[in-house]
Amino acid sequence: MRSLKVLERALGEVNRVQEALESSRLLEGELKIVLVSEGPYDITSSLLLALSNMLNTGHKIIRASPIEYLTFIAPYSDHNAVFMLSSLDYVKMIADVSRIMIVENLIIAPALPEYLRRMVRGRVVEINLKPIMGAYVASIAFLKTIAKKTPTVRSMALLRDLENLDNIGSLILSHYANNITRASTLLGRGALMASSDILIRVLVEYWKEMRRMGMNVPYPLTFDDHDIVGEGEVIAFRTPFDDHAFKRFTTRLRASRKNVSVETIMFNTDPVLTPLYAIVLFELILDRLVEH
Repeated sequence: MRSLKVLERALGEVNRVQEALESSRLLEGELKIVLVSEGPYDITSSLLLALSNMLNTGHKIIRASPIEYLTFIAPYSDHNAVFMLSSLDYVKMIADVSRIMIVENLIIAPALPEYLRRMVRGRVVEINLKPIMGAYVASIAFLKTIAKKTPTVRSMALLRDLENLDNIGSLILSHYANNITRASTLLGRGALMASSDILIRVLVEYWKEMRRMGMNVPYPLTFDDHDIVGEGEVIAFRTPFDDHAFKRFTTRLRASRKNVSVETIMFNTDPVLTPLYAIVLFELILDRLVEH
């Protein structure tokens, strides 16, 4: 299947990004890094920040948008910078600032034209995947690297999960077969998608892709959104941690819509891995939509 080949290629990129991280000076001693991200790569920076806090590593990791970094952080901070960019919009500005800063930089981005590559100070890793896939490739590489650097019971358990992702596509294809069939049918009829904050970026990226395919799918909602209007079917992508927010959402949904039906797709996974499961699931759903 197309989606499984895409996933295989994406997972094959993890080691390349991890090698770039480990061969740089970014990870020497105590980490002191600002994660500069935009678009789908916000998933990566959120996960890395959460993991650092969760493991109580003591590392100084902060996150910022490109404009926040360029305006407020770069002039006043000696943090090393990791740039995770889904477009080339900010590369020239980042290169201009980086040339005058004595810090170690790593840029993860789509393929750079030669004139930009010559301007950049520091290491560049080009990831030529769709942005949502590239974001998770970077995420897995960073998570594996930080887990190795901070060996605790929790980080070692996470590392084992991250090193055993080869069969995730076939696992999701078998475990979520009914969900894939049902979701592709509902989305073909213009169903509304909803999720918790941890998955909303994934939903938005695949909403864009479905719109490019010519599908009339409403913009996704989070469980905290209050502006719910219209009628029809809803697909809720959720985890066991969303119980309270999901119940509030369905209460508002049924109060504002007539004849509403809610299809639930539950991810019983480690929260760190949930976006990856959702990405693979959507790739398999897209396969079904293309077939029909």
